[in-house]
Amino acid sequence: MMDRPARDRRSGAPAVVLLGLALVVVDLALRAGLPSNANLRTWTTKDALIYANGAVFSVGAWTLVALALERLGRARLWAAGAVAVIAGTVALTSFGYRMQAFQSPSWQLVRFLVVEPRNAAGLTAGELRAGHALGFLALAGGMFAALAFASGRGVALPGRKLGKAVVGVVVAASGAVAMFVPGAQHPLPFETNAAAAMAQLALAWSTGERHLVAPMRPALPPQPPRARPSVLLVVHESLRADAQIPDLGYEGKLDARGLSPWSARLVGRRADGFVVLPKARSNSTATESSLPTILSGIDLGGDPDAYGRAQSVWSLGKASGAQTFLFSAQTYHWSHFDEYFFDKNLDVQRTGADLGPIVNDVGCDDALAVEATIEHATRLHAAGQRFVGVVHFNATHRPGYPGPGIAPVADPFLRYQQAVTYVDVLVARLWSGLEAGGVLDDTVVLSTSDHGEPYESPHRVERLGSYYEETVRVPMWIRVPERISRENPAWMTSLDAWATRNVQNADLMATLRDVLALDAHPSLTTPALPGRSLVAPPTGDDLTAGQSTCAFRVWHGDGLYAVHGDTKVVLSNQRSAPEVFDLSVDPCETRNLWGTDEGRQRTTPWLEQLVRAGPERMAACQRAAAGCPFR
Repeated sequence: MMDRPARDRRSGAPAVVLLGLALVVVDLALRAGLPSNANLRTWTTKDALIYANGAVFSVGAWTLVALALERLGRARLWAAGAVAVIAGTVALTSFGYRMQAFQSPSWQLVRFLVVEPRNAAGLTAGELRAGHALGFLALAGGMFAALAFASGRGVALPGRKLGKAVVGVVVAASGAVAMFVPGAQHPLPFETNAAAAMAQLALAWSTGERHLVAPMRPALPPQPPRARPSVLLVVHESLRADAQIPDLGYEGKLDARGLSPWSARLVGRRADGFVVLPKARSNSTATESSLPTILSGIDLGGDPDAYGRAQSVWSLGKASGAQTFLFSAQTYHWSHFDEYFFDKNLDVQRTGADLGPIVNDVGCDDALAVEATIEHATRLHAAGQRFVGVVHFNATHRPGYPGPGIAPVADPFLRYQQAVTYVDVLVARLWSGLEAGGVLDDTVVLSTSDHGEPYESPHRVERLGSYYEETVRVPMWIRVPERISRENPAWMTSLDAWATRNVQNADLMATLRDVLALDAHPSLTTPALPGRSLVAPPTGDDLTAGQSTCAFRVWHGDGLYAVHGDTKVVLSNQRSAPEVFDLSVDPCETRNLWGTDEGRQRTTPWLEQLVRAGPERMAACQRAAAGCPFR
């Protein structure tokens, strides 16, 4: 009883307040040099207010922890140690993830850690260095010292019970804003961000709330029987155009002929039915929003509710009377795509979750998906059954998988090149396997990638917010077998015409629709399916556009890009003004023409018309703030 007055006179509260403030200082210091709103130098007033609210929660939360420890008596030191270990691990994970991904961990990452702990542990172990151990000791040691001191001294607050109540109310209010108010999650101090991520994961699991429109997809009735080819869609991951197509001129960092000898030769195989589309671009730089444009054809900049009504590659296949399948080295949980599109229209689906052990990020060895595709497609063909199928690669996703028995190098760009070569070997294997079974005689093959990668980029923008050529240009090609091209000679004429124009991943669904000779069902025409068919003659402006943040996925790097002929515009919240490039003379996008009369003349009025015509494009432009010329 004699020590209570002394503890009141010499409160340990300043120790936990200093702990919270010190962690905020560390958090801010580690943001220096990072792009986007991870860096406080890029913050808007809103960003600063969001962070300040998070800092209030962090300091208050540490105070409440110390108050709780104070009540544990002799056990408080053990409890303080446990808290320090857990919080230190969370801090190290948060800081490390931000340094790698340039964004703080979200509830989706927490879900990944919970659902795939072995994969998460493998990825984490591959990134750990000796300095990380020292950082953990410093963080955890500082936390333990402050908590042990404060709880031992006693956390006396002004007003005693009233002071504790005030702290509780402040923590609850600031935490509620950080955890549940839309748009208040970034940027936040690591402790607040961790609490928000776990709270949002609990909300998602307990209520099923996914922040997506409910799928209300109109049924596609079976179409009248007629001669139709099979279709195979080959989807790559993070594969840049210059990794497979030589002499593009915009980068010069990769030797396509050396890295991808099989794919690089397709440019010269027009007589074999191959048409390479060198001006193809992704509609997004993020898998979560890019794959839906490939597999459902939605316009990310258009109707906010389109994701819930979109058809899929497989629904078109079933309407045409074909068997459907997906063999993917990746898992398919992003943007809840599996929940939205793995339905009765998909006959067979096997992803990285069940094809084999995880070897790269969230993917298995791509060879497993390739061999499964060869076996299944050959069996269907031998049985006289048409198919519409997808094979999806993963090896070129970060950190990169060079193939079994090959030691990955430490340098990320060189490791990427190892993975590019492995993928090319597997594409050649896919082709030879299908060719041996006679499958390719009756199968139209379409190939693309979800996006590129900004390795060695001069633009210093991380991928999710990068709309430069090394990130948005993708290696797209289409192959029509001889018999099918003889029956549809206009297809090859149209493909040749498109080969000199700008095309995009969102055009593939419309192309598939026409290849399958589907009737003009309302859900397969504009505006429901806004893409342009590449087997139909080019019409309209030579125009493509893309963005990563959309109605169903949000990223910190916001904005959009658009290409009209040789004029390219980038609107980004990571730039202080719009950027305009003349790709005909500046393919590496180094000279911004926006501030010149020429630049403005090249972009108006088509740019404003494009942006204002799409609700989500206009929203992305406005979120780009100073980078958006329209209000």
